[in-house]
Amino acid sequence: MTPAAFFAEMISPRFNPAAVLDISQAGKVLIISDLHMGVGYRDDLAHNGALLIEMLEGYYLQEGWTLVLNGDIEELLRYSLDAIREQWARLYRVFDRFNADGRLYKILGNHDDGLLFEYYYPYPLYKAIRIETGHLPIYVYHGHQSSKVYTSYQHFINVSIRYLLKPVGIRNISSARSPYRRFYVEKHAYDFSLDNHCISIIGIPTGHFLSPWAGLIISNSKSSGSAGIIPRPGGATGNGSPRKCRPCALS
Repeated sequence: MTPAAFFAEMISPRFNPAAVLDISQAGKVLIISDLHMGVGYRDDLAHNGALLIEMLEGYYLQEGWTLVLNGDIEELLRYSLDAIREQWARLYRVFDRFNADGRLYKILGNHDDGLLFEYYYPYPLYKAIRIETGHLPIYVYHGHQSSKVYTSYQHFINVSIRYLLKPVGIRNISSARSPYRRFYVEKHAYDFSLDNHCISIIGIPTGHFLSPWAGLIISNSKSSGSAGIIPRPGGATGNGSPRKCRPCALS
């Protein structure tokens, strides 16, 4: 699918109704991306995985939050799904509890789109979701779909990572380390949002040597109005402590 076709599909009246999350009356949403769950010492989540599990299980699950996994959650270009699920069994049990309550949305990224071919994957999969806030609609998608290089050479990229980079121990190379590539992806998201009077939230690769995941919080209540919490780049510090965030009005 070309970038133009992807964006056109998101604003189409045929947008998947199951991929619409309505918090216009009330609701709280946590969006995380780029966990790159793997196996062994090259696992990008190993450094902060315990912190993530404690946060999800001890607070967000108990307090009624909806969890959106915005792509590249599993590192399927390097590891099998079975090996990842065995390594991160406790985290999947947390995901299972969100899913059982109807509070889990899983969006595909470029490193985990192989889930489409996994017959027994337990969670519904989406290219994007739309969050209705009662103010501006929010589209959540991983962002790789706006890259012409990725959409044109996806197979070659996947083979290179699995059979060339993994054997020699090279970790994930994030587009965030290339200002030009990151600018290109963000510009497409910005232009789409500007043209369609909406908000875009894309995956946030954060530099896997420090922190392989980043989060964004959206909440809405009748009493306090809508607000988004937008993290500073990095999501968490190198020692695992969450960074402070700044609020941003949606209206």
